Amino acid sequence: MDCQKDLNKIQKDFDSIFYKSHAELNIRYIQEFNPANEYEGIKAITYDGLTRNDFKTKNFGYIGFPEASKGANVPAVVLVHGGAGYPFLKWIKEWNTRGYAAIAISTVGVFPTRLNAGDVEGALSKDWINSLEGCFAETGYIASPDNDDMRIRDTQSVDEMWMYHAVSQVLLAGKVLETFDNINKSQIGVVGISWGSVILSIALGYKNNFAYAIPVYGSGYLGESLSFMRYKFLLPRVQDLWLAEKRFQNVKIPVLWICMNNDGCFSVNSNSKSYEDTVKNNKRTTLSIKDGWIHGHSCCWDAVHYPCAEIYAFADALTGKGTFPCINEFSLSADGMFSLCFSGIVKSDVIATLYYLTDEYEYSIPFNIHESHPSHKWKKKRAGIDRSGRIVTVSIPENATCFYMEIRDKVKNITISSTLCKNM
Repeated sequence: MDCQKDLNKIQKDFDSIFYKSHAELNIRYIQEFNPANEYEGIKAITYDGLTRNDFKTKNFGYIGFPEASKGANVPAVVLVHGGAGYPFLKWIKEWNTRGYAAIAISTVGVFPTRLNAGDVEGALSKDWINSLEGCFAETGYIASPDNDDMRIRDTQSVDEMWMYHAVSQVLLAGKVLETFDNINKSQIGVVGISWGSVILSIALGYKNNFAYAIPVYGSGYLGESLSFMRYKFLLPRVQDLWLAEKRFQNVKIPVLWICMNNDGCFSVNSNSKSYEDTVKNNKRTTLSIKDGWIHGHSCCWDAVHYPCAEIYAFADALTGKGTFPCINEFSLSADGMFSLCFSGIVKSDVIATLYYLTDEYEYSIPFNIHESHPSHKWKKKRAGIDRSGRIVTVSIPENATCFYMEIRDKVKNITISSTLCKNM
């Protein structure tokens, strides 16, 4: 296949989304599947996607608004699920209660088979189907592809690829939100979880209308991941077309790269490099490496039971409803003293911790690659804070192989981090 021709097609097709009119989106309300009971008020909608094998594709999503949002000028967010996920109603509800309009989309071409589909996790095979049936069926339309796990054949056309449609669905969802008069068009953000964060990382390199982005767990540089994700991005055709970092120079908006230091699916080195690339164009871009988190869907929106407060705090800061801390600079001296300057946290609320390894940073990859996991546990060392409450310092252990600094606001439970560094 002609790689450059494919790249040109992707660029052209994705850029065209930015200029689509309301009529071209063909937004339709599907009253038969409007959620009920505790989710009453959320609407089921479809909208047109890109073509697949000369057929139009139809996309599904749920959209909800905060109470009393009529005539308002509310911020909004696109919600992009991860693997084995779908549009989650609780996810929308959570953002609605926080004052945001929200659209949760399907990136795997699935449509609901029952009322309130999306009210529980782990129901993909029972409540959703990857085809257009019943009220969703329409002549000339088909569903977009299911997740192909990036197993792209050399002869496969772009419009048969799952990632082509998944990225376009994220960009299209932003345009759908723009069509509502009660949404502030300059305050539309996007959050992606796991595979959704991979899709989002790619989407950010193309023309879009997002004010900020929050990829959760995943990032670019997945071909360099220490986890099983690197195997998804090693095929030459995947690397030609779908490496997010190839377009990070185009990312001008603030990004919160939030991840785990013990994630079996993604490794911190990829998130750290993604942050380094994108902070160059926007100083509000932030890296947050979390300790003691788990990988899943609800743990990325349930801030009562899980440490995910950064997601909402970052969105609030970018929509004028709050502030978010920042790491301004950091350095490592020749004698092994690490210094970091930060702002946005009261000194009495700061806990500064050095995380480091004394062995090589690597993952164990068993026969079932999806059970990959870090080989070592992070060690911790408390860092000192100067009188100004803005600078923390700590001596790096001589036997440390790599490290990063965590700055945590213990009151707001918000964590920001330095990049992952190798010891000299």
